[in-house]
Amino acid sequence: MSTSASPSSSIDTSSPFLLRFFSPTHYSPDPSNRTLPQILSWPDSRLESSHDYIQLLFPLPEHSAFASAPIVTQQIAEAFAAREELRGELRRAWGRMMAFYGLKVDVSSTGTTVVTATERVHASPSRWLSRFNHNHLRITQSSARCEF
Repeated sequence: MSTSASPSSSIDTSSPFLLRFFSPTHYSPDPSNRTLPQILSWPDSRLESSHDYIQLLFPLPEHSAFASAPIVTQQIAEAFAAREELRGELRRAWGRMMAFYGLKVDVSSTGTTVVTATERVHASPSRWLSRFNHNHLRITQSSARCEF
């Protein structure tokens, strides 16, 4: 897919990295040779000790403090809007992070997403319950674009 290709065209090896990273038919590895399924299967202790995967799971349209963090371009945003499988993978990443933080996600019969705290949220609040945690903004902005 060239940079001028439509968002609904197939994802191939010439597609932007983020599309290949989230694509269930590709799951291209990041520069550290980690794929989306590998990261999502990490135990909580590894999620806690690693710090650069969040930029992959929840990319933003602006530059990050991490110079290598991918950026959501208009083409990538349009591809996510057009492709359910990409949004599904972003939802899966979001669900994994919610579980890591001790939050439970349910979808009501009306289709409303409901997030509630579990007992675990109080067991390790230092994981995320801190002021000005930069990951909150990243996760909420990316999640809002996912249109759950």
